[in-house]
Amino acid sequence: MKLRYDSIKLKATFTEDGFLMDTPVVGRVGIQDYLNADGSIRKELRTPEEVFSSESLESFKGKPVTIGHPKNRVTSDSARSCKIVGSMLSDGKNGGDVVLADVAVHDALAINSAKNGEISELSLGYTCDLVYESGEWQGQKYDCRQTNIRVNHLALVKKGRAGVARLNLDGDELLEEPNMADEKMGRIRLDSGIEYNADQEVIVAIEALKAEKETISANLSEAKTEVDSLSGERDALKQKVDSFPAEVESAVKDAIEKFKADTQKSAKIDSIAQKHGVERKDMSDRQLQEAVLLKLTKTDAKEKSDAYIEAALDIADSMSNQGSRSKVFTSYTKDTSGISTSSASREKMIKDMKGEK
Repeated sequence: MKLRYDSIKLKATFTEDGFLMDTPVVGRVGIQDYLNADGSIRKELRTPEEVFSSESLESFKGKPVTIGHPKNRVTSDSARSCKIVGSMLSDGKNGGDVVLADVAVHDALAINSAKNGEISELSLGYTCDLVYESGEWQGQKYDCRQTNIRVNHLALVKKGRAGVARLNLDGDELLEEPNMADEKMGRIRLDSGIEYNADQEVIVAIEALKAEKETISANLSEAKTEVDSLSGERDALKQKVDSFPAEVESAVKDAIEKFKADTQKSAKIDSIAQKHGVERKDMSDRQLQEAVLLKLTKTDAKEKSDAYIEAALDIADSMSNQGSRSKVFTSYTKDTSGISTSSASREKMIKDMKGEK
């Protein structure tokens, strides 16, 4: 929904109370120019179908007359601050290619300003929806069409948009336009805090620049965050690369130690197996240990833990020439719960051999 201002002239009369009464032109059909944020001109078409629609004409009645256009729409909340000096008394009237309406101006200062020509023209404030489709109307090109036109207020201004919208005062009283702010003037606030009057087009352009500045600042902030994140990742990778030689050296050292331990273990198992006449063939260390235990103790140790097998094999080897070997192993294999290391297994086995609890 867009807020629009349109401007219009009548033969005014005055009541016994000094109120100004008139039926001026307050709008028209045709193409009107509006300024885009980038400074280019946008041509908007007001078709007779939209301008003279019943909904649009009915929206005139009861709407306020103001001195100049307020910054925003006139509402019950903002009415007190909008310099309301009168009202429109009737619906809009179809005047061919213009719209007329009965108007009353009550404020003496506004009436005198109109008589002096300071604010003798009218400018309609209204909302509309824009249909962005270009075309041609009565030989003139346009960029979009106004639809759903609804009147909000009628402003007394120095110079109106419609070009024919003026209060119908005597011709002699319509003086040259003085140097005063028209309906386009508004207030603009700079970043420094200074405020001053400016044309609506200037305000639009500056607000667009402010929005662009905010967008650029946001993009710069986002880019800085990404740069900081990448810098952090780079530092982490550099630290990892710097520590890589030490990690490799440690890993190689651990591998060598493990290889030595595994080699020593395999050599020990091979020695025990050869002593008791068991050939390794293609067996692993574990399988060879199980085969030696099976031969020495008649015990199938496939389901036993590595700690159990290592301890049992050491004891079986050391007891290979004792006659009580079988009894000890029979007792040992019946109670192995809680034994998880070779040293514990060996200690349990020795206690059994000595008859200790």
